[in-house]
Amino acid sequence: MWETDGSTWFTGDEPDDNDPAVKRQHRIESLELHSLVADHWTEIAALLVDADHTDEAIERISALLGVDETRVLVLFHRFSLFTLTRGAREARAGTLERLRESP
Repeated sequence: MWETDGSTWFTGDEPDDNDPAVKRQHRIESLELHSLVADHWTEIAALLVDADHTDEAIERISALLGVDETRVLVLFHRFSLFTLTRGAREARAGTLERLRESP
């Protein structure tokens, strides 16, 4: 498969996932998504309860948050409700601030 389709998987322009700057950016994006979920939790809970199936819930939540459906699906497969506590939200905000300020 690599010999026939490898060029469609890797062009050499992809970011190096081991690069500290790339890791930092991924961490920021993850924390920002968690913050979005926390900020819209009441609306998200209503969408979840009202949805007929998972795909519908993901589609609606994705539209609400303005993020890709795949990111929503991945996040909610491992999401902990405990990240919605005030302490977790404050810690997340502090971490985001530090990450955004560092090079």
